[in-house]
Amino acid sequence: MSKKLFVTWILGLSCCFAQADLAALTGTITDASEAAVPGARVKVVYHGTGLSRETISSSSGVFRLSALPIGVCHVEISASGFRTIKTESIVLSVGETRKLDLKLDVGAVESAVE
Repeated sequence: MSKKLFVTWILGLSCCFAQADLAALTGTITDASEAAVPGARVKVVYHGTGLSRETISSSSGVFRLSALPIGVCHVEISASGFRTIKTESIVLSVGETRKLDLKLDVGAVESAVE
C-alpha cells in the first residue's frame, strides 16, 4: 500500500469515529433530605424505537449511561420504598453529556410521579 493511500485511509477512519451519534446521561439520585439513594434503577427508554438501557446508582447515588443514541428519550427512576419518577421528552444531542439530578419522594413502590 502506498504511503499516500495509507494516510488517506487513516484520516477516513478517524472521521468515521468522530461522527458517532452518541450521548451520555449522568446524575445523582437523592431523597428529600438530600441523602444519596444507592441501588436506584435508572432506565432510559426511546419510545420511537423501543430501545431501552438501564443502570443502577452507586453507593453515593451516582449513575452514568454512556453511548446512548441521540434523540428524544424518557427516563424512569425507581427504588424500593420510593415513588417512581418518569421524565418526559429529554432530548440528547451529539456528543452531549446531560446531567440529570433527581430527588425521590418516599412512597409506595407502585405509585409514580410524572
